[in-house]
Amino acid sequence: MSDRDNPPATLGDPRRTLESWLDFQRTGVGFKIEGLSEHDARRQLVTSPTTVLGIVRHLRVVEQWWFQGVLAGLDVHPFVEYDEWILDEQSFESALDASDEECAASRVVQASLPDLSTLARHHDFSHVDYAWLLGHLIEETARHLGHLDVLVEQLSGRRGM
Repeated sequence: MSDRDNPPATLGDPRRTLESWLDFQRTGVGFKIEGLSEHDARRQLVTSPTTVLGIVRHLRVVEQWWFQGVLAGLDVHPFVEYDEWILDEQSFESALDASDEECAASRVVQASLPDLSTLARHHDFSHVDYAWLLGHLIEETARHLGHLDVLVEQLSGRRGM
């Protein structure tokens, strides 16, 4: 989960570039949280219920919603079924595994799409295309990676990527 040896594509096909940026952000999450303990992953360091574990769970739900729900058209309602920020008995390790599995499932959906203009129905916007969705997921993942930067620095003093 911590492979940072594959930077995003800098030249070529826009689809490859966007997909590689999303993968780069995904691996950044794993790199950032590598080695944290179960205790630290559950620690609430800000006034909101945000924790490292909560962010990992949230990112899994985001992947599931956008790739399985919106792009693949499956009947998933991850935001309704539970509040991913609230901690329960799920272990940090199982949350990491579930996140990795969801990213793998997202890559299967990605591979099935013909091009960036592929449209998907969305409840708020009527339709979104795959290019828009990739941009949104890059932003969403990068934003939460920034949150992890702050939390991990508070927990361990470790900074940077």
